[in-house]
Amino acid sequence: PYLPCTLHMGDREDEQWVCDELLRPDAKQCHATDAVLNCPGCFTPVCYQCQRHEQHGRQWRAVEVRNCVVDRSTTLQLGIQDTTEYHAVRCEVCGADVGLLDVEGIYHLFHVLESQT
Repeated sequence: PYLPCTLHMGDREDEQWVCDELLRPDAKQCHATDAVLNCPGCFTPVCYQCQRHEQHGRQWRAVEVRNCVVDRSTTLQLGIQDTTEYHAVRCEVCGADVGLLDVEGIYHLFHVLESQT
């Protein structure tokens, strides 16, 4: 039997699902992201909604990650002058380090592959 091509309709439905399920609205009710971030070790998506760091172009900030685990067994500091404590964030699939989580719950992702949106 002949099956009509529904790819176009499927694309719209997929786009709507991503918007509804993976992107949080901002204060203006916009569902936006600067990139989709993937693990460099296994290409698993680790973040669907993030903001590019204003000063460090290869760093991203996010309030939510996917397919990641946070290592709370130890705390990290970026330097002697920096008293902020961080926890390592790793890919749940392959264990690669992908970033840090600060005490305010913000993820700082810098060892990732980005896909521009």
